[in-house]
Amino acid sequence: MNEQEILVYLKGIKFEKQLEKLYKLKDKKIVFYGAGEFFEVIKNNYDLSGFNVIGLCDKRFYLE
Repeated sequence: MNEQEILVYLKGIKFEKQLEKLYKLKDKKIVFYGAGEFFEVIKNNYDLSGFNVIGLCDKRFYLE
C-alpha cells in the first residue's frame, strides 16, 4: 500500500476517533510496536504529541 491508500484505510476505520480514545493513556509511558510504513503515515498525518512515547519496537531494529 502507498501512503494515500493507507490514509484512505485509516479514515475508513475512523482511526482518528480510536486515537482520541487512546489519549486517556496520556499519563502512561507508551511504546509503539510496529514502526513500519503504517506508523510512518500515522506519525506524519496525526498528532501523537499527547502521548508519552518512550520508544519504538519493530523487528527491523533486531540485530542478529
